[in-house]
Amino acid sequence: LLGRRIADVIGEAAYGAIKDRMDAVLSGQRLTFEQTMPYPTGVKDVRVDYVPRRNADGEVEGFYTLVQDISEAKRNEQALKESEARLRALTDNLPVAMVYQVETSRDMLERRYTYVSANCEPLTGVPIQTVLNDPAAFLTFIGEDQWPRVLEVEREAADRMSFLDLELVGRMPDGSTLTFQVYAQPRPLPNGKLLW
Repeated sequence: LLGRRIADVIGEAAYGAIKDRMDAVLSGQRLTFEQTMPYPTGVKDVRVDYVPRRNADGEVEGFYTLVQDISEAKRNEQALKESEARLRALTDNLPVAMVYQVETSRDMLERRYTYVSANCEPLTGVPIQTVLNDPAAFLTFIGEDQWPRVLEVEREAADRMSFLDLELVGRMPDGSTLTFQVYAQPRPLPNGKLLW
């Protein structure tokens, strides 16, 4: 590679994609960036670090380059986004069901909803953002009289790491009631909490 032009090594298209950044590093800037590169061997996603190389007087004489191929990580990231979008499309369009994900303490006294599907408000009368901001908001739908039973069944499932199957009666804002079934399975998290 010694004595060859960068464009000859990586190709004219790839060189054109990073020339401005090379000019910046040669002016003394240290750069880290991600870029899709059209190499002669194929398109790759890369993470690039440019570090100016200075002489004894502090003048920039060139630069050091570290290029990491992150194509697989980018593909995995995109696949995860697509999978999450498919799951959200499914859960948000269930006609008479709601899906949620909640993180709890082992004793069930602490809880934080991490996901609530779009049917939350139509089915319970409680807006999604309200539930995400205040986990106790479901009490207005479930009713405080049922809460001790909910905690008892949740704690039993948490102790045994077993499937939860619970029938409850919800109270809508207009006073009508809705009988519904709750199904959940706890999964331990590295932080000691549970994800349902």
